[in-house]
Amino acid sequence: MKVYKLTAFVSRLYFKGYGKLTGAQKVEWNNRGFSTFHALFVASASLYLLLLSGLFYEDSRDELVVNRTSTLSNSTLGISIGYFLSDLAMILFHFPALGGM
Repeated sequence: MKVYKLTAFVSRLYFKGYGKLTGAQKVEWNNRGFSTFHALFVASASLYLLLLSGLFYEDSRDELVVNRTSTLSNSTLGISIGYFLSDLAMILFHFPALGGM
């Protein structure tokens, strides 16, 4: 998966100890790096949608809050679903090194 290769590439550039890790430790590191990026992206998008976009202001629309969507909220949901599926695939592929029992 390309995002894990990108995480490995960035890690080689910025973290000297990355090259000394074992193969299993590199997989774990890359998985955590991608997880951190996803968490930062989703948190930023969520804060923007909640505080700045006006999408969830009480008087902004007549529909229920749970039915309100935007292109950004739909894109963030799609990216999150893709992340969760790729993370699950990595856990299953590298079982038990990632996740374990």
